Amino acid sequence: MKRNFKFVLITILTLCTIFPLFTNAQYLPGVVAGFGIDGDILSGQSQNINPTTTTGSFDWFKGISGGLGVIDTTGASVYKSLLQSSQNISFNQGMAFPRFSAQDGYLLLDARYGRDRVGNDVNGGDLTTFTGGSKNSDNPSTWATAPTGATLPDKADIIDSYIHLRRDGIVINNTNPSALILAMGVSTLGNTGNRYVDFELFHNRIAYNAATGAFNNSGPITTGGHTAWTFNSNGSINAIGDMEVSFSYGTGGVSEVSIYIWVSQTTYSTTSPSKFSFASNNFYGNGYGYAKIANLNASQFSAWASSNTANTAGPVWGTSSISIGAGAIFNSTQYATFDFGEVAIDLTSMGIDPALSTTGFDACVPPFTRVITKTRASSSFTSALKDFSGPYEFLDAPDASPAVATPGVLTCIAGTTTLTPVTPVSGASYQWATTNGEIISTNGSNVVVDKPGKYYLTSAIVAGCPSKTDSTTVLQDKFQPVATANVVGIMAPNNPLSTVTLVGGDVNLSNVMTPFGGSTGLNWNWSGPGTFSGNTKDAVISRAGTYTLILTEQRNGCSDTASIPVAAMAGPLPVKYLSLNAVPVENNAVAITWVTSEETNNNRFEIERSFDLNSFKMIAIVLDGFAAGTQKSYAYTDKAVDLENKNIVYYRLKQYDNDGRFTYSRIMTVKLKIDAAVIMEIVPNPFTEGINVSYNASQIGQAQITIVDASGKAIAVKQSSIIKGVNKISINNLGSLNAGLYVAKLSINGTLLATKKIIKK
Repeated sequence: MKRNFKFVLITILTLCTIFPLFTNAQYLPGVVAGFGIDGDILSGQSQNINPTTTTGSFDWFKGISGGLGVIDTTGASVYKSLLQSSQNISFNQGMAFPRFSAQDGYLLLDARYGRDRVGNDVNGGDLTTFTGGSKNSDNPSTWATAPTGATLPDKADIIDSYIHLRRDGIVINNTNPSALILAMGVSTLGNTGNRYVDFELFHNRIAYNAATGAFNNSGPITTGGHTAWTFNSNGSINAIGDMEVSFSYGTGGVSEVSIYIWVSQTTYSTTSPSKFSFASNNFYGNGYGYAKIANLNASQFSAWASSNTANTAGPVWGTSSISIGAGAIFNSTQYATFDFGEVAIDLTSMGIDPALSTTGFDACVPPFTRVITKTRASSSFTSALKDFSGPYEFLDAPDASPAVATPGVLTCIAGTTTLTPVTPVSGASYQWATTNGEIISTNGSNVVVDKPGKYYLTSAIVAGCPSKTDSTTVLQDKFQPVATANVVGIMAPNNPLSTVTLVGGDVNLSNVMTPFGGSTGLNWNWSGPGTFSGNTKDAVISRAGTYTLILTEQRNGCSDTASIPVAAMAGPLPVKYLSLNAVPVENNAVAITWVTSEETNNNRFEIERSFDLNSFKMIAIVLDGFAAGTQKSYAYTDKAVDLENKNIVYYRLKQYDNDGRFTYSRIMTVKLKIDAAVIMEIVPNPFTEGINVSYNASQIGQAQITIVDASGKAIAVKQSSIIKGVNKISINNLGSLNAGLYVAKLSINGTLLATKKIIKK
């Protein structure tokens, strides 16, 4: 069987012809799956069952004795005020809890309340009434209505209608699922005579145009404007269509319950359904129509029913009851005796709960989307339709999409980011997982993560239902600036007016291109002896000691640190530097050069190297340079193997006098591996059918091109191996995309390195 049999609500099944119809004696009040079918609408109490209180039970509205009401009462004060001022209004309310959510151990699927206008009113009457002998078996588009208002017999005038679907627990399996229970209720303006009520459930969305008074077809014209049920050769259900549940009630209580499904006349005549039967001589239509169905076994059927046998409380905003008195047509706090009737049925007891299926039926996605409550003139199914309330949304469940909103980027100051679904659905089931990241906390549908990596979201409309999975990648921007600290000038001892300048940076080395862009600005933070502090690139000092610079990149809050000792010197320096440089050269080596003038008392230079700015190690001694007049040029090339796999190296000169004193030069920073930007080119742009992507790469590995739309959803992904140098990837079959703006993203070895906007013509 196919997966389109979803929440099969084949509910109250009448007996086939070998059994008599059920009588009202078989419909008893009760608390069904924790829900009161008991002659009133308030939880925690009961009118028609013993004991008279049912503490903790559900009902349509919350009562003062506890329990829970399933109808949302938001806006109750507004509705109450309008009704108390005799306003003839209509409105509807959904469920007080998220659809498809567990509450107190029960799975609540949906609930809907509808308030209809009063027909017994000189100011317009009821705007949703049938005219012209409209019948249940007609195509909905042919139903005639009175959109400008009409009056109705009091017993056919719908005031309040209720419908609710729940499970008696939270288990959804094919061996012993929690029973699936459908509850319905209705009240009319008057209570004289029998009321004949239909709850019609539509597979496809049906709408009513209040201006023209016309319904649209709910199903194809070829199947009578309804969606038809179909069956497999073995009698199992192949596809579900429209369904109608009918019941009648009066002073004797609920007297009859029946169900009809929309089928072809051929299906009715030739098919033997495996779980129920078609009642003989009960097909209403021409080619397609409603067929009455019956259960196969009298003991199979489980149903409960009740009407109010005394005046009882109405909805929180009030109701209408002509039997209470003329002043209660709009403003009644109570239902008069027998105004209200309600029914509940156990779908699982009939063996028609889709959770029982072993052939792949989806028991979680409902087949119905709209409900209309109607009244008829008599007990005949084909008698003239009188009043209607709706259509109302019912069981039109939202899809719990697993699409993930674009996450934030982890940085040195943003150590965590929150991942969320793009469109979270209240009550849905969300499960997060990761293969290489880390989830540190969960809050409902959201998670907080603190590591880069790929994160997966699996969602379902309710736990245990079929799920979908999507993923997102969290990136990390912790590219650091490069801090250097140097000093310019000579500090004379015992001279408080003597100053030198601290020179901070390095701006050029810090402004490298990254996948997140270049530098957006640097913050300098100097500290030193005493209370010294400074926040400019260069700082003037007058005291000897060690000074430290913390250099921070504004884009990501990442920092680097450099320190320099400043000593007071007596007399002039033995060496004056004209230039001092250290640059990377071929074969992973560093060339250090410097030029001096006015050398006095110079003994030698020692070249020191560090990889962390904390510990410097002497790597060479240079005794003399090449003289050119009063200047000398010095050079040394550091070819040490321990330079391999290093990103940054630091050098300084330690110059010794003949008398053993020494001074340090400024520190030179060399970045051995510059993070060059990956240049990505895309042609043609704009494109029609496909694109060609080219990019440069400095290493081998794996590349991935991802095309995303304006919402961030990936609509095309292509992977390829990388060679050093220029690489090319073609992405075709893009002609079906809508015209507009898209973004191409290039990732190399799992790291996003380049993006480019592209336009589909």
